[in-house]
Amino acid sequence: MAFCQIVLGRDIVKLVKENPHNFKWWDDKVMEHEKMCPSDPVPIPPGDLDPHCYYPLSEEHPWHCQIHRDSFGYGEVPGQIDQRLIVDFRWFGYVKPEEHNCVEFSETIRDGFGMPQPTFSFTINDEDAERCAEMITDMAVVARKLGGFLPGAEPKYLAPGSALHICGTYRAGESVKDSVVDRFGVVYGHPDLVLGGCGVIPT
Repeated sequence: MAFCQIVLGRDIVKLVKENPHNFKWWDDKVMEHEKMCPSDPVPIPPGDLDPHCYYPLSEEHPWHCQIHRDSFGYGEVPGQIDQRLIVDFRWFGYVKPEEHNCVEFSETIRDGFGMPQPTFSFTINDEDAERCAEMITDMAVVARKLGGFLPGAEPKYLAPGSALHICGTYRAGESVKDSVVDRFGVVYGHPDLVLGGCGVIPT
């Protein structure tokens, strides 16, 4: 996962007042804001909804993109910066299934909940690493079209797992030798136990 934040460029902010799409409701909101707050240099009404753009992966761009304003801990903005001018970029890549990428549970060590301690084994192969490099470059190019990078929030990779959706942790397959569940989500050796969710989605 790659992340950055930008401060909207002056040319983009000017478009708010210019209303390039000629939406009447847009003009009404901006004019009302100017009337209520004539000294505000930002024409975006404080109560305006945050942006949220979603782009699915494609063959040309094999990564999922989100452009929005969200309140994840790693995206907090200092109080002295006008939040209306900040936009978050999150680009999500994928990795191909590898047998050595897995979760193993200890038979002797317990975690804080008294459950078997999990150990995550994960490495990125050369092909996945190259795709990640192309992804973060693409994010930087798109971000620069909208503004300049917020100091301290330049394009960077977040730690593995930051996407909060750990996929493929209980693999679906044709054999208990290399998978946890069958094609219907039934756990091998436990016909009454069915698993579903991110864990069965291949990464």
